[in-house]
Amino acid sequence: MTDVFKLLRRFREETPPPSTDAWTRARASIAAAASEERRTQTSLAQRTNGSKIEWGRSLRLGEGQRNPWRNHKRRTIIAGLASAALIAGVLVAVLTSPGGLTAPVHTKWQAARALPVSRTNLHAPKGTWLLADFITSEGWQQNTTGPEPGNLACPTAQICFVTGDNSNSSSGEAIYNSLYVSYDGALSWNVLPIPSGVDFSTPLTCAGANNCAAGATDNGQPVFITTTDGGHSFTIDPLPSTYGQLYSLSCPSLTFCAGLAATSADPNNDPIDATFLSTNNGGTSFIDSPIVAGESMASLACPTTTDCVAVGASESIAANNPTTGVVAQTTDAGASWTSGALPGGFGIYYLSRLTCADATHCSVLGIISITNANPPACSTIVPIPSSSEPSTTTTSSTTTTNIPVSPELRSIEQQESAYALAQSLRPGDYSCTSGNTLLISDIASTSDGGLTWTPEALPSNAPQPQLSDIACANFEHCVASGTAAIPQEVGPGQSNGGSAIVLVTNNAGTTWSTVTFAVPSNIPSGMQLDALMAVGDIQCPQVNDCMALGVSDQGSKSTPVYTSGSSSFAPASPTQPT
Repeated sequence: MTDVFKLLRRFREETPPPSTDAWTRARASIAAAASEERRTQTSLAQRTNGSKIEWGRSLRLGEGQRNPWRNHKRRTIIAGLASAALIAGVLVAVLTSPGGLTAPVHTKWQAARALPVSRTNLHAPKGTWLLADFITSEGWQQNTTGPEPGNLACPTAQICFVTGDNSNSSSGEAIYNSLYVSYDGALSWNVLPIPSGVDFSTPLTCAGANNCAAGATDNGQPVFITTTDGGHSFTIDPLPSTYGQLYSLSCPSLTFCAGLAATSADPNNDPIDATFLSTNNGGTSFIDSPIVAGESMASLACPTTTDCVAVGASESIAANNPTTGVVAQTTDAGASWTSGALPGGFGIYYLSRLTCADATHCSVLGIISITNANPPACSTIVPIPSSSEPSTTTTSSTTTTNIPVSPELRSIEQQESAYALAQSLRPGDYSCTSGNTLLISDIASTSDGGLTWTPEALPSNAPQPQLSDIACANFEHCVASGTAAIPQEVGPGQSNGGSAIVLVTNNAGTTWSTVTFAVPSNIPSGMQLDALMAVGDIQCPQVNDCMALGVSDQGSKSTPVYTSGSSSFAPASPTQPT
């Protein structure tokens, strides 16, 4: 067997030492590097709030992972004629300037911190879905002590991430600057380290269990943030100022990501005149391309590295008719776009979600308009001004731009209008709204990559749905989450006007079934009761394995977590990637 150390000693003996001049230049370079490091490390350490910058080291890369140190972006100081060992010792990673981040930053690996676990039953029979202490006919389990409200991403049936809203106020701008991870199918949660000053501007999108990316800002500066070890460390790449920030992101592979970028947004944080920003090398460089002139895209999905679909609103029509949407597809990674056609009367708005199971099959949440019927008692009551939520948003027929409604959608609208009329005639609780129309949710799907779309009839036992999210394990199996106009009692003398629902299809949207949830008797202290009115973000990494979040009020520190599938009842040992 070859003696490696003997060979190294022989190599060292036969290698001439550096000249005096080389040593002089090397020592000068080391001194300069050390001086520069002292000037920059203090500010960087303060900015990362204890998350130390890893100087002079590259990541230990696994298969398919990329090196975060980009040679053309980083500034390094290398001793010119020093030995290899000396050169390795003087590499300096990232420098900043008073103008902000100018090169990639890599944070040091840190362990996750486990959150306290509190649940009532983890031994539900396989195939049933449990809601705390109430078993429905369909199932689902709810863990009522989840992370902060936020956006959910589950790359596998065991691993889930939540980018949490850390705001302490129930009003104002959301602050997505916390990150949580579950290693056991969303049954228990851990807090991951986030560099101080980083706020997520998009949900996390993952091309693998540990390889995820997101749009973000770093002290207000737009950046692209990635992790290759499941959120234990991050690489933060500054985006050129001309691109604006990322509002939507999709990463179908380890190296290709694409998103919607814009320099401004409307009051609902929808980007205005967004462009298609993509990278095919994991963030080393970006390509910015226009989509369709006169249209502001709000949501994007890229099932492959070449195929993407974007949905949004027409800038000239949407102000007068919210039930109009636009769609475009690309098959060449954004180099060119082709406009498609959403059903007449189907609108895209700031809560619309888009998902694509493959290059041809996609589904999107939108809004449709139905005739509003107020109870007779409302004629003597001054209606309360409506909120910004779709369920109470009204439009006036005198100001709405007339757009022909598709026959399929007209039938759906008539069904929902009939239900609204029947409800208005029932005695007991009632609500009053202004205007003569009501906006509710619907689902449209495509099987040709986004060129044509079909609206889908939703179950009659989920009336006036307001949908939050949709996820498809494949093109046949999709799950949508949200709320329906089914009042529920939440305590003595207290009631909610809506109930949490999940809609399930196993035949590509031809029919949908409804799962509803009763209010659990065990509600964590501090959790608002309206958190049980709706199911929010939902993920289905595989058929019959889904996880979802409840819709907690902003400022809450706990969120209901819903799970289904056999894997969630047989949790794996929580492990942290190293």
